[in-house]
This record gives sequence, structure tokens and C-alpha cells, in this order.
Amino acid sequence: MRELHELHVGKAIHDEGVSLFPLWVGTPAVTGHDWSPGAVSFSEHSGGATVATLEARNASERRAIALEGDLAEGGLQHRMVARSLVLAPRSTSPVSALCVEQGRWHGTAGFARRGRRAAASVRAASRQGADAQSRVWQSIHGLDQAFTGSGTSSLLHHLDAPASPLPRVLDGQRGVVIGIGGRILGAELYGSSSGLRARWRGIVEGARLDARRRSWAPTAAETARAFARIVEQLSVSPVDEAGIAVAVEGARASVRGAGIATSSRGSSLAFPAEPDRLLHLALTDHSHPLLVGGTS
Repeated sequence: MRELHELHVGKAIHDEGVSLFPLWVGTPAVTGHDWSPGAVSFSEHSGGATVATLEARNASERRAIALEGDLAEGGLQHRMVARSLVLAPRSTSPVSALCVEQGRWHGTAGFARRGRRAAASVRAASRQGADAQSRVWQSIHGLDQAFTGSGTSSLLHHLDAPASPLPRVLDGQRGVVIGIGGRILGAELYGSSSGLRARWRGIVEGARLDARRRSWAPTAAETARAFARIVEQLSVSPVDEAGIAVAVEGARASVRGAGIATSSRGSSLAFPAEPDRLLHLALTDHSHPLLVGGTS
């Protein structure tokens, strides 16, 4: 996809143990989507509450996006979206979910959306091996052991830690490369600046949480540029339907990418549909110590 061949890395912002490198993309933005956290509302499944499925509703007149790692706060237990998807206007759809609060199964059917996301280490755990739920719980238990956990082993408890104001998103910025402990953990790339802004709080808070488990060291600019060059050579392919979009994945060396793209076939997908324009791509370097058991 052309978006991956025209990446430009800016000067780092060092923020609470994290090096944030702004990322610009040399292709036109993808428009026509509602990225706001409130565009997609979640509730427990109407056919009967179950851990692995939520009901997603798009009340917008535009296509709306739910991203892997987006947090649904409340319900019978806090969840995160397991797979990204695009919902048609004024539509309802089941969405795969993962529990991020193992010790609770009571409450109400509704959820709040505050634009928060699971930390990259938790999202990466969900993609390692067949039992995604157990790996997510294991990742959160690691946070509980490293810091003061909650009675329900809640990821949100750790994200609720007091923090300084967020750094700002720069004009035209469409992504960010994240460095922790002097090494690149990963990056997020969006089809539009509005997409990045809508998830900026979740990206930064998640990165700050991951950084608390590593000794501070600034990440060099050349390291971020080298990572961007790897991404530019990464090829993504369609792997599944994602609502009215298509899910894409790719890998190069230790870097893995997963995301969603528009499809020229629109809402009448006949998988495998060829991806058209990239909406979102989450990239993770699985050689980073946070993802291979290191915590110091």
C-alpha cells in the first residue's frame, strides 16, 4: 500500500519515560469516517451477556470505526475490542471482545467510551498464541505484580494513575513511533489526522503505562528512522472481513503489523477483497524486552 512507502519521522517528544516521534504520511487522508470515541457505543450482547462478544452500535450518519484495543468501560466487566472493524451508518453489529478485568462479573449492560485504549503490551499479548484471553489476563497480572493492583485485576486501574497533560498532536500528523527504554516498541499509523487525534489519549496513556516497567532512556532519532524504513518495506495483505472494511496484516523481521483498510468493494465484500486505502495500522516490534519477558 502506498501509505507505507511515504513516511516522514519528526523530532521526538520525551514524555514520562516515552519517546514519541510524530509521523507524517505523504498520501491524501482518508475521509468520510467518524472517528470520535462516542460514535460507536457498546452494550452487553442482547442475546445474553458473554465475555467474548459485545454489541456495537453506530448512531452516526457516517461510517464509524472501533479499533482493536479500544476500551469499553463498565458493563459486567471492562472489555477491550479484540478486532478492528468499520460499521455502516446507523447499524448494529456484534464485535469480538477480550476481558481486561478478570475479577468482576456484575454491573449494568451499558459501557462508557472515553477514547482510552489498552497498552501496546496488552494488545500484543492478545496476538501471541491461540488463547488470547489467557494471555491478556497474564499481561495484566504482570502489571498487578509490578505496581499496586486492584481487587478485580483491572487494566483500567493502572491507566487511572495520575499523569501530566498530554503532549499535543502536530499539524498534519497521522501517526506516532513509540520508543521505550531506548528502543522502539512500535508505532500507530492512521488514514487521517482526525483518527490519530481521536485515539491520542489512549496511545499516550498506554505508552506511559508500559514505560513504567522500564528504566528511562531516550530513544535516538536514527532508531526511529530505521524502524520507519522497516515499515516502508512491509507488505500487508487482506486476512479477513472487518465489518464493511477489510482486515490486513503484515510482518518484516521482528516487526508485525495489523490493521484495517477500505475496500473498493465497499459494503458488498466478497472476501478476500483487496485493500484500498489504509485506515489504521498498529505496528509492534516483538523483539522489545517488554514483549519477551523483560521488566527491568
